[in-house]
Amino acid sequence: MLIKNRMRLELALLNLGGNYHFDDLFFWGRIEGIERDYYIALGLKCKGQYEFPLKKFFWASSTNTHFSELPSYNPKYIS
Repeated sequence: MLIKNRMRLELALLNLGGNYHFDDLFFWGRIEGIERDYYIALGLKCKGQYEFPLKKFFWASSTNTHFSELPSYNPKYIS
């Protein structure tokens, strides 16, 4: 990964953590696509949660490193 891209990704993760105030924020990795790559991040909030931490997953493309929350699942596809 080029240094420029890594810096953009690190800044985007810092911005994500500042907006959501997670207890922990993890970079899961990169999914390599044909036209662009995608980055996945996971935010955990433990404080105020009784049994399990609140988990939120985020994605960003390599062309625009602004992280957006992954949409919730569609129950139609559960087998």
